[in-house]
Amino acid sequence: MNKYQKLIGNSLIFALGNLGNKLMSFLLVPLFTYTMTRAQYGVADILSNTTLLLLPIITLGINDSLVKFIIDDSGDKVEIVSNSTILLLFGFVIGILVIPISYLMGIPIILCFLLYLNIITSALQNFLANYIRAIGLLKIYAFNSILYAFSVLVFSLAFLITLNLNVIGVISAQVFGSLISIIFLLFKSDIIKLVSLSNINMFSIKKLVKFAAPLIPNNTIFWLINTVSRYTILFFVGATANGLYAVAMKIPGLVNLFSMIFSQAWQMSAIEEKKTNMEEKQKFFSNIFISYSLIQYFGVSIILLLLKPMTRFLFAKEFYDSWTLVPLLLMGAIYASLNGFFGQIYIAENKTVGMLKTTIFTGIISIIANITLVAWIGILGATVSQLFGWLMSLIYRIYDTKKIFSFNIRLKFHVKNHFLLILQILSNYIISNYFINIGIQVTLLTGLLLFNLKEIKNLRVKGAK
Repeated sequence: MNKYQKLIGNSLIFALGNLGNKLMSFLLVPLFTYTMTRAQYGVADILSNTTLLLLPIITLGINDSLVKFIIDDSGDKVEIVSNSTILLLFGFVIGILVIPISYLMGIPIILCFLLYLNIITSALQNFLANYIRAIGLLKIYAFNSILYAFSVLVFSLAFLITLNLNVIGVISAQVFGSLISIIFLLFKSDIIKLVSLSNINMFSIKKLVKFAAPLIPNNTIFWLINTVSRYTILFFVGATANGLYAVAMKIPGLVNLFSMIFSQAWQMSAIEEKKTNMEEKQKFFSNIFISYSLIQYFGVSIILLLLKPMTRFLFAKEFYDSWTLVPLLLMGAIYASLNGFFGQIYIAENKTVGMLKTTIFTGIISIIANITLVAWIGILGATVSQLFGWLMSLIYRIYDTKKIFSFNIRLKFHVKNHFLLILQILSNYIISNYFINIGIQVTLLTGLLLFNLKEIKNLRVKGAK
């Protein structure tokens, strides 16, 4: 099996798990929108995203170190797992501060405790899942993703429909889903046997922390670029508008899903490729980048074609207007996904400080733009700042990674595809007649296909070799 086939194979395995995960998550949206008001959904979304914000901080970014050093075979596995576990437990102790801090911010005490429980169960679940991925048990990793999603779905149905717990029910379902996943992963892995107090030492801890330390603020700032909109909308516009925005974000989440699936497989390939000679590495990275970009463009084009009927079918009537926010969010999702491609280059080449540097620069720009635009034009400003922030980050990373090694990104290819996608976006906004709009959308999607026939053929050839 060559490296292209291996990347495709790993991506398919991750897709199996994550598609099930995200499908369940997507199915929850109608449940949430029918059982909660916009304001309640907005609060639940804020708490869920706060969990995502605090995860890399409380875990000290240890998941990336765990995967990196186990795949790289750059240390004793027992030593890596033992010291990673100690760092994780230390983070759990520090994380208790979440309870009083969130309470002082006006969050009801029961939600403060649930927020902390959600953070530590999610952290442990992610830690175990990343260990499974690092040692190559990808089928178990994929099944666990489905198990977690199914568990959250079952508990959500019970808490929201049977018990009518709204916000409490949403967070509780995530906690119980993580607990089910933790039990399964502990049963399927040998990780408990690898935890040894005698192997805990400061040298190994420093090594893990040195690699992961830049990733903590990096992941936090990236989260801010992606999520600060929810807080600014909540402050300037209100919880109702935040609920509408949260629903709109679910559709670009399909693009983020593909990005997450690819990123998990790409991280493994990029780390393994570190030992390859420079010329072969540049060719491999260039080919994968073009193929990855092409799939992104086609995916967004298809979503734009189906956008209005999809929104009408999936969401309650009061959430239908959310479609107007989606096109710009989709473009932002493309840039975020391509950012992740370059991000794995930093990790594979042990250049996490450079990764942090680019993120700080773009984070400052994005957050300032978000606050300014939301205060000025409301909820639409959040979509513009999302697009702008991720685009600036992508441009900077393309420039910065040339210091590590350079490969051909083929600017004309991207400009051509952007032109067709922009025409699709304009058609959705300008053409009110449903059938005329669909006709234009189909024509532009066909044009995208015809313009990229050569790339599609190349993609098939690489996968077949």
